[in-house]
Amino acid sequence: LPATVWAGYNNDNPFSSMHPRHRFRHFVASLKELDLAFAYRPKNVVDFEQAGAPRAVLLPPWYIPEMDRPFDLSDDDRIRFGCDLAFIGHYEADGRLQKLEALAEAGHDVRLFGTGWDRVSLSSRLSRNGPVRPVRGPDYRKALCAAKIALVFLSKVNDDCYTRRNFEIPATGTFMLSEFSDELAALFEPGVHADYFSDQAELLAKAELYLRDEERRKT
Repeated sequence: LPATVWAGYNNDNPFSSMHPRHRFRHFVASLKELDLAFAYRPKNVVDFEQAGAPRAVLLPPWYIPEMDRPFDLSDDDRIRFGCDLAFIGHYEADGRLQKLEALAEAGHDVRLFGTGWDRVSLSSRLSRNGPVRPVRGPDYRKALCAAKIALVFLSKVNDDCYTRRNFEIPATGTFMLSEFSDELAALFEPGVHADYFSDQAELLAKAELYLRDEERRKT
Protein backbone atom coordinates (compact mmCIF):
# COMPACT_ATOMS: atom_id res chain seq x y z
CA LEU A 1 0.00 0.00 0.00
CA PRO A 2 2.56 2.60 -1.11
CA ALA A 3 0.04 5.47 -1.08
CA THR A 4 -0.98 4.87 2.53
CA VAL A 5 0.29 7.28 5.20
CA TRP A 6 0.80 5.64 8.58
CA ALA A 7 0.28 7.89 11.59
CA GLY A 8 0.43 7.21 15.32
CA TYR A 9 -0.70 9.04 18.44
CA ASN A 10 -0.63 8.50 22.20
CA ASN A 11 -1.75 11.15 24.68
CA ASP A 12 0.09 9.49 27.58
CA ASN A 13 3.84 10.03 27.87
CA PRO A 14 5.44 6.71 26.80
CA PHE A 15 8.86 7.89 28.03
CA SER A 16 7.90 8.90 31.57
CA SER A 17 10.03 7.14 34.19
CA MET A 18 6.87 6.73 36.27
CA HIS A 19 5.27 4.35 33.75
CA PRO A 20 6.32 0.66 33.71
CA ARG A 21 8.68 0.22 30.75
CA HIS A 22 6.59 -2.59 29.25
CA ARG A 23 3.39 -0.52 29.08
CA PHE A 24 4.20 1.33 25.86
CA ARG A 25 6.89 -0.94 24.41
CA HIS A 26 4.93 -1.75 21.24
CA PHE A 27 4.05 1.88 20.62
CA VAL A 28 7.67 2.98 21.05
CA ALA A 29 8.87 0.17 18.78
CA SER A 30 6.36 1.23 16.11
CA LEU A 31 7.56 4.84 15.94
CA LYS A 32 10.27 4.11 13.37
CA GLU A 33 7.65 2.49 11.10
CA LEU A 34 5.36 5.53 11.03
CA ASP A 35 5.27 8.25 8.42
CA LEU A 36 4.00 10.71 11.02
CA ALA A 37 3.96 10.57 14.83
CA PHE A 38 1.69 12.97 16.72
CA ALA A 39 2.92 14.07 20.16
CA TYR A 40 0.60 15.37 22.87
CA ARG A 41 3.23 17.49 24.69
CA PRO A 42 6.27 19.39 23.30
CA LYS A 43 8.89 17.24 24.99
CA ASN A 44 7.57 14.09 23.31
CA VAL A 45 8.27 15.54 19.85
CA VAL A 46 11.97 15.20 20.65
CA ASP A 47 11.45 11.82 22.36
CA PHE A 48 9.68 10.41 19.29
CA GLU A 49 12.40 11.61 16.93
CA GLN A 50 15.12 10.14 19.14
CA ALA A 51 13.21 6.83 19.17
CA GLY A 52 13.37 6.73 15.35
CA ALA A 53 10.20 8.47 14.17
CA PRO A 54 10.97 9.91 10.70
CA ARG A 55 8.70 12.87 11.45
CA ALA A 56 7.07 13.97 14.71
CA VAL A 57 4.75 16.94 15.17
CA LEU A 58 2.82 18.43 18.09
CA LEU A 59 -0.89 17.66 18.37
CA PRO A 60 -1.97 19.45 21.57
CA PRO A 61 -5.31 18.91 23.33
CA TRP A 62 -8.47 20.48 21.97
CA TYR A 63 -12.12 21.05 22.76
CA ILE A 64 -15.27 20.32 20.78
CA PRO A 65 -17.33 23.51 20.32
CA GLU A 66 -20.66 21.69 19.93
CA MET A 67 -20.12 19.85 23.25
CA ASP A 68 -17.81 22.05 25.34
CA ARG A 69 -19.97 25.14 25.79
CA PRO A 70 -22.08 26.93 28.40
CA PHE A 71 -25.10 24.88 29.46
CA ASP A 72 -28.46 26.09 30.75
CA LEU A 73 -28.68 24.28 34.08
CA SER A 74 -31.88 22.99 35.63
CA ASP A 75 -32.58 23.12 39.35
CA ASP A 76 -31.73 19.42 39.48
CA ASP A 77 -28.39 20.05 37.74
CA ARG A 78 -27.52 22.70 40.32
CA ILE A 79 -28.37 20.34 43.16
CA ARG A 80 -26.32 17.53 41.64
CA PHE A 81 -23.28 19.56 40.61
CA GLY A 82 -23.36 23.04 42.14
CA CYS A 83 -20.32 23.91 44.29
CA ASP A 84 -17.61 26.45 45.00
CA LEU A 85 -14.82 24.40 43.44
CA ALA A 86 -14.92 21.27 41.29
CA PHE A 87 -12.13 18.96 40.28
CA ILE A 88 -12.87 16.41 37.58
CA GLY A 89 -9.98 14.03 37.05
CA HIS A 90 -8.12 10.97 38.23
CA TYR A 91 -6.31 10.45 41.53
CA GLU A 92 -2.56 10.72 41.41
CA ALA A 93 -0.14 10.72 44.37
CA ASP A 94 1.21 14.18 43.53
CA GLY A 95 -0.30 16.20 46.37
CA ARG A 96 -3.63 16.94 44.71
CA LEU A 97 -5.55 15.13 47.45
CA GLN A 98 -3.85 17.21 50.15
CA LYS A 99 -4.66 20.43 48.26
CA LEU A 100 -8.31 19.43 47.84
CA GLU A 101 -8.55 18.52 51.52
CA ALA A 102 -7.04 21.90 52.44
CA LEU A 103 -9.69 23.69 50.36
CA ALA A 104 -12.45 21.71 52.06
CA GLU A 105 -10.88 22.32 55.49
CA ALA A 106 -10.95 26.07 54.73
CA GLY A 107 -14.73 25.80 54.51
CA HIS A 108 -15.18 25.75 50.74
CA ASP A 109 -17.75 23.48 49.08
CA VAL A 110 -15.56 21.12 47.02
CA ARG A 111 -16.94 18.49 44.66
CA LEU A 112 -14.76 15.72 43.31
CA PHE A 113 -15.40 13.53 40.26
CA GLY A 114 -13.14 11.02 38.57
CA THR A 115 -11.40 7.67 38.81
CA GLY A 116 -8.96 6.11 41.26
CA TRP A 117 -10.23 7.98 44.31
CA ASP A 118 -11.48 4.74 45.85
CA ARG A 119 -7.81 3.86 46.51
CA VAL A 120 -7.40 6.63 49.09
CA SER A 121 -9.15 7.73 52.25
CA LEU A 122 -11.16 10.94 51.87
CA SER A 123 -12.27 13.19 54.69
CA SER A 124 -15.97 13.50 55.42
CA ARG A 125 -15.91 16.94 53.78
CA LEU A 126 -14.73 15.53 50.43
CA SER A 127 -16.85 12.38 50.60
CA ARG A 128 -20.08 13.96 51.81
CA ASN A 129 -21.71 13.43 48.39
CA GLY A 130 -20.98 9.69 48.46
CA PRO A 131 -18.40 7.67 46.54
CA VAL A 132 -16.42 9.63 43.97
CA ARG A 133 -17.43 8.63 40.44
CA PRO A 134 -16.54 9.89 36.97
CA VAL A 135 -18.89 12.14 35.02
CA ARG A 136 -19.04 11.87 31.25
CA GLY A 137 -20.83 13.37 28.30
CA PRO A 138 -23.34 16.14 29.09
CA ASP A 139 -22.97 15.53 32.85
CA TYR A 140 -19.26 16.33 32.59
CA ARG A 141 -20.00 19.68 30.96
CA LYS A 142 -22.83 20.43 33.39
CA ALA A 143 -20.54 19.70 36.35
CA LEU A 144 -18.07 22.26 34.96
CA CYS A 145 -20.78 24.83 34.30
CA ALA A 146 -22.30 24.43 37.79
CA ALA A 147 -19.01 25.14 39.61
CA LYS A 148 -17.90 28.65 40.50
CA ILE A 149 -14.29 27.54 39.96
CA ALA A 150 -13.03 24.55 37.98
CA LEU A 151 -9.64 23.25 39.14
CA VAL A 152 -6.90 21.65 37.05
CA PHE A 153 -3.99 19.57 38.34
CA LEU A 154 -1.28 18.53 35.89
CA SER A 155 -0.22 14.88 35.81
CA LYS A 156 3.30 14.30 37.12
CA VAL A 157 3.23 10.72 35.81
CA ASN A 158 2.93 12.11 32.27
CA ASP A 159 5.05 15.26 32.79
CA ASP A 160 2.06 17.27 31.59
CA CYS A 161 2.34 20.97 30.82
CA TYR A 162 -1.39 21.10 30.01
CA THR A 163 -4.33 18.72 29.86
CA ARG A 164 -7.50 18.59 27.79
CA ARG A 165 -9.49 20.16 30.64
CA ASN A 166 -7.40 23.32 30.21
CA PHE A 167 -9.16 23.77 26.87
CA GLU A 168 -12.60 22.41 27.77
CA ILE A 169 -13.12 24.52 30.91
CA PRO A 170 -12.68 27.96 29.27
CA ALA A 171 -15.04 26.84 26.51
CA THR A 172 -17.81 26.30 29.09
CA GLY A 173 -17.39 29.84 30.43
CA THR A 174 -16.43 28.64 33.92
CA PHE A 175 -13.49 30.28 35.66
CA MET A 176 -10.37 28.08 35.50
CA LEU A 177 -7.83 27.89 38.32
CA SER A 178 -5.05 25.64 37.09
CA GLU A 179 -1.68 24.41 38.21
CA PHE A 180 0.87 26.67 36.54
CA SER A 181 3.02 25.89 33.52
CA ASP A 182 4.86 28.19 31.13
CA GLU A 183 2.94 26.67 28.21
CA LEU A 184 -0.44 27.44 29.81
CA ALA A 185 0.54 30.97 30.77
CA ALA A 186 1.44 31.60 27.12
CA LEU A 187 -2.00 30.40 26.02
CA PHE A 188 -4.18 31.93 28.75
CA GLU A 189 -2.87 35.15 30.27
CA PRO A 190 -2.64 34.88 34.09
CA GLY A 191 -5.30 36.95 35.82
CA VAL A 192 -7.01 37.77 32.52
CA HIS A 193 -8.15 34.55 30.79
CA ALA A 194 -7.52 32.19 33.72
CA ASP A 195 -5.41 32.07 36.85
CA TYR A 196 -2.80 29.72 38.26
CA PHE A 197 -1.25 28.30 41.40
CA SER A 198 2.18 26.78 42.02
CA ASP A 199 1.69 25.46 45.56
CA GLN A 200 -0.97 24.86 48.18
CA ALA A 201 -0.70 28.29 49.78
CA GLU A 202 -1.21 30.04 46.45
CA LEU A 203 -4.14 27.75 45.60
CA LEU A 204 -5.88 28.60 48.88
CA ALA A 205 -5.24 32.32 48.44
CA LYS A 206 -6.48 32.39 44.83
CA ALA A 207 -9.57 30.33 45.68
CA GLU A 208 -10.45 32.71 48.50
CA LEU A 209 -9.86 35.74 46.28
CA TYR A 210 -12.06 34.60 43.40
CA LEU A 211 -14.83 33.14 45.55
CA ARG A 212 -15.07 36.43 47.45
CA ASP A 213 -14.98 38.63 44.33
CA GLU A 214 -17.77 37.36 42.08
CA GLU A 215 -17.46 40.13 39.51
CA ARG A 216 -13.73 39.51 39.06
CA ARG A 217 -14.32 35.78 38.77
CA LYS A 218 -17.05 36.18 36.16
CA THR A 219 -14.97 38.66 34.19
